[in-house]
Amino acid sequence: MVIRIVHAQPPIRQNLIITSLMKEVPEVPSIPRLRRIGTYVFWDNARLGRVGSAAVFEGRHMYTGCPVVLKLVHKTGITSVEDVTMLVRDIRITKTMDHPFIIGLLDLLDDADYYYLIFEHVSGGTLFDYIIRNGRLREIEVQRIFTQLISAVQCIHEEHNDAHPDIRAESILLDEMRNVRIADFGLSRRLANGKGEGVLVTPCWTAGYASPEILEGKVHTAATDIWSLGVLLYVMIVGKLPFRANSFDELCNMICFMDPDIPDAVSSPFRNLLRRMLSKDPAKRPVCSEIARDLALGRFRGALRSGMAGMRATSMDQGIFQELEHLGYDTGGLEQELRHFLINERTASFKMLKRRKTIEELGSLCRVAAPKPTGI
Repeated sequence: MVIRIVHAQPPIRQNLIITSLMKEVPEVPSIPRLRRIGTYVFWDNARLGRVGSAAVFEGRHMYTGCPVVLKLVHKTGITSVEDVTMLVRDIRITKTMDHPFIIGLLDLLDDADYYYLIFEHVSGGTLFDYIIRNGRLREIEVQRIFTQLISAVQCIHEEHNDAHPDIRAESILLDEMRNVRIADFGLSRRLANGKGEGVLVTPCWTAGYASPEILEGKVHTAATDIWSLGVLLYVMIVGKLPFRANSFDELCNMICFMDPDIPDAVSSPFRNLLRRMLSKDPAKRPVCSEIARDLALGRFRGALRSGMAGMRATSMDQGIFQELEHLGYDTGGLEQELRHFLINERTASFKMLKRRKTIEELGSLCRVAAPKPTGI
């Protein structure tokens, strides 16, 4: 695994405001300090939380001005083969996840103490928070969000041959335009073949979203992700989980042997889709490509298919190349680096600027007014 040294020469133009801020902040322990790693800066009190043993901070790229998330993995915390495997898998998966609704790895650096994984910053909170604030969502809003989710999971299953066994409202992020991002691939596992028939040996799931086969100790397949997506679809439409109980044993019994109660207010296309996705038999659940064509998703199906091609972070964009040149970057050979998923200062800058443009494009492509709080 090649990791870029953090002392590489920066582009010609310096961000003088941030540089001057760094000089002005006194190094007093009680006062937050502006820290710099490579071409990224973050306040040491801007911690967003932890992911396992890694600390996560909000920061900013010095030259593009784009907000980022820095995941700091302390090297002393990597003490076993399993730790190394988890880190390498996280990097392998996220650096090649090139999809507008998936958070991919932008940059990777290290110093004597830490590995620094740099990701896109998504500022709209989680889908769970959004549902808590608004109650059940209108079906046109559900169509927009769920079409995006299916597009992302289809990419994970078909292009990367992976599964994401922790799909739930709490792990889906929203940007400022309420477009989704799937994150947290630390739990993902490679499927054995392109048909989604591979296994997930380690149980990684949230009880309310767990499928019958997982509760029965069977393997995790792509169909298991479809069950979790069905639970998530139910949560968005109805405003609560389809299976609720006072004990874990009772919950398991309901998931394995009972059908969810779908309120009459839910439209017929969504009722039919929910029944198919929440089938107890994994073989009877639809795959992502079938769900993407389902009538329940309405007008957003065609809109996303026709507009997605140019939204990949590695799709070439001459306007972004010109922006980079204006910032002082040499763009010679950059196109090949992007196509081969190389990680360096200029590929990271390209992806950040491309993502900012994509958010604006998605805003016009998938615009829906915010829902009014309601409930069934």
